[in-house]
Amino acid sequence: MLFQNLLLLLPAALLTSAAPADSHSLADAGAPPPLDSSPPGVVSLTAEEASADSAVSASPCSDWQQLYGRGRWTYVEVQWCFRQRGDQTVVTQEQQNPWYFWGGAWYTGKSHTLTWQTTGTVGSSWYFDSGNNFNDGPVRRDIHTFKSKIPPGLYPVSVHYHQLGPWWGADAAIDADLTFAISLGY
Repeated sequence: MLFQNLLLLLPAALLTSAAPADSHSLADAGAPPPLDSSPPGVVSLTAEEASADSAVSASPCSDWQQLYGRGRWTYVEVQWCFRQRGDQTVVTQEQQNPWYFWGGAWYTGKSHTLTWQTTGTVGSSWYFDSGNNFNDGPVRRDIHTFKSKIPPGLYPVSVHYHQLGPWWGADAAIDADLTFAISLGY
């Protein structure tokens, strides 16, 4: 009987001892990010498919991408928008809902540092690189400006997104290769 009682107490003891009391609290734990049925952050479109899809639903922004880190210890949602401003095209990246898994529960990463880099191409002619960046919690930020405006049209976009954090480092990094279509107006 004593053994059964100890087994019942073991999960609670593990949860309370798994995380330092000063940085994690089960009161701050949230529901895990949504489960997906496909590998996180991977959309495989050829240029022709992206162009065909964009004829129906293209906008200057990607859909929100749900990205998991290695081992599914980290999670974030990211969106990229391409805006025409005067004689330039500006790439904006927005992050939301950063989470990390610790001690059997998901925790919000909104107050943790996210270190990231985004590289990509628009069509076959325009390359962008955000350089290495970091921010505390999710942000919306202009990450690149094409000095010459990209002409109006439908374009396939390829993006590589690399992120460390929240909480975890390179062992749980998010490395996502994505392809989507955008439509740029005048």
